Amino acid sequence: MRFDQESRILRTDSGRFLKRLLCPLHKRWDEMQQLDSDDRRRLCGSCAKAVINLDGLTDAQAEKLLDSDRETCVMIPFGATNITIEGEAPRLMGQSKESCPLRVIRTARGLDEIRRQTTPELRPLVVEVPESEGIQMSIWQHRKTGEVKIATDMRYPPMIGCPLSDSPHWRMVLGWQRYSSGHRTGSDNIPIAAYMIPADLKPGEMVLVEDTIELVKASVNISQGGVRGYTSAPAVWTGEGFDFCVPPPSWCIG
Repeated sequence: MRFDQESRILRTDSGRFLKRLLCPLHKRWDEMQQLDSDDRRRLCGSCAKAVINLDGLTDAQAEKLLDSDRETCVMIPFGATNITIEGEAPRLMGQSKESCPLRVIRTARGLDEIRRQTTPELRPLVVEVPESEGIQMSIWQHRKTGEVKIATDMRYPPMIGCPLSDSPHWRMVLGWQRYSSGHRTGSDNIPIAAYMIPADLKPGEMVLVEDTIELVKASVNISQGGVRGYTSAPAVWTGEGFDFCVPPPSWCIG
């Protein structure tokens, strides 16, 4: 089998479509109840569906399983030898609010929008707005010619196919840094944002944060550096803020 992280589509090695893995709750495998002695199936406590681990199954077995029920939930461990993981995790991973049973928490960006949305039923929780991810790069210079180039891949200097250890003629003159393209602000361009908290929201309640202000880590780009984040994510309200509940990029459920 082959799984594309960007599209989240699972196919057989021959290319036949099996399933698109999307779980609106972003459930974790380790928080589900084991159903079998061999731990092949676990029970999702939120939707009461069994989730099946595809580790070790052949393409034919996976086809038979998913052909019998297209709504079957499965789990793909990224270390499984029978599944090839392709591509990078998406830079921004949104949730399907239409199919999500959780209450949705919305975000106001900019002072004008915060003021407009504030009511006795909605109180703003102001959160620091981080700068956007921008471009990760370093600056290199040729020792003899003085030529200057930009590198965006941490494994290599600016010459394609030439590892750092094999490039004695180039030296890094400016180290790796992130060049930001600015804040995600509101229409008034003021870098302030707030989660609009319902007055009846209780500590311990899990919600779906529709537009995350802070960076909620989804994956790390090992070649170019930098962290990719979710645009929306499930979270637990603590009474003072949100504890985001997203799985590490070591499996996929859906």
